[in-house]
Amino acid sequence: MHRILVSVWLTAAVASALAQVPAAELAKPPANARHFVIQSTGGKHGDSWSWVAADGSRMGRESMNLRGQVFELDSSGKAGGDGVPSAITIRGVTPQGDAAETFTIRGGTAGWKSPIDAGTASYSVPAFYVSQGGPIDMTAWFLEALLTRPDKSLDLLPGGKARAAKLVDLEVGTGAATHELTIRSARTLNAARCMDLQSSISVAQCHRRRRSQSPDPEDCAETRENREQREWSNVSKPAAICRERCYEECSGD
Repeated sequence: MHRILVSVWLTAAVASALAQVPAAELAKPPANARHFVIQSTGGKHGDSWSWVAADGSRMGRESMNLRGQVFELDSSGKAGGDGVPSAITIRGVTPQGDAAETFTIRGGTAGWKSPIDAGTASYSVPAFYVSQGGPIDMTAWFLEALLTRPDKSLDLLPGGKARAAKLVDLEVGTGAATHELTIRSARTLNAARCMDLQSSISVAQCHRRRRSQSPDPEDCAETRENREQREWSNVSKPAAICRERCYEECSGD
């Protein structure tokens, strides 16, 4: 029995490895792509690029080595007539394995498949699919879409809702180089702290894991608002606590 289990595990591992798109076959950023360096006080960890392809697709490419953990990812997506993604494809590898993820909208139905789940939902109003993985450009796309909405709110898939709130206007620079910046916070009703802490579990994952047991997030928004400052003022709390709390959000635990 032990040999059978080992054989099955090896077969699955080999199949997963074969399905992964190697770094050499991922999208190559053009010379005019926006280039960002990923670094910390410890030094450079990698690079991230974003650009628009000739066919209008929004593209992202990311390469990062964080203390031996290698991430090689790319993304491509197209916006629908409502201004949010109608199709997304993510490829590459992470320390957890194959990063393959897809999202499509066809005939009024949204469908997705990620390394952790798959599902469908009726699609009738603009809703932004929050990917489980992918380059940081996926987050940039989400924030851009959120800020272009007249009321600065946006429904999410697989579930939830995001809102952006103005914090303050700042004037930076001097003379002709003076610029006025508007600082905003972006939060979701179902997993705000997980987004803010940049934990390893995404907004959508939080919703996915507790979707079957939670009431409408609108029903407990006030309760959470009263708790957030106390529970999440220390942003150094580990991601494990973030995960635990976002599963408990509005569930009555």
